[in-house]
Amino acid sequence: MIAVDTHLPVYAHREEAPWHDAAYARLAELADGRNPWAIPWPCLHEFLAIVTHPRTYAPPTSLDRAVDQVEAWLESPSLILLAERRVTGQRSAPPCRKAGSPAPRSMTPGWPRCAIFTASGNCGLPIGIFPGSRD
Repeated sequence: MIAVDTHLPVYAHREEAPWHDAAYARLAELADGRNPWAIPWPCLHEFLAIVTHPRTYAPPTSLDRAVDQVEAWLESPSLILLAERRVTGQRSAPPCRKAGSPAPRSMTPGWPRCAIFTASGNCGLPIGIFPGSRD
């Protein structure tokens, strides 16, 4: 199994990134393939924080567009999400599209320990990471 870190999704998403073409091709290959691949939830969080931050990219990616991208990756049937603990809920992007809801900026303590969760419905977002995620 291949697990990707924050850099590959960022480079694949941002066309001006120096390794965009290679990152986009590799991520598309993983997402469209049959072999299992993984993204840790913290990396999706970091992706959202990086691409939507105005000091990182000018102009930054809109939060709606960034969440759409995360949702597209989550549609890959071969994707395995990595999380610190078992979290029940739907396999969906964070509920951070509410008006005035800022993009996530910091992680909660304890994220280094990760466990593997498959698409069996036991994938979700740890409470407290995104505004409004207690639904």
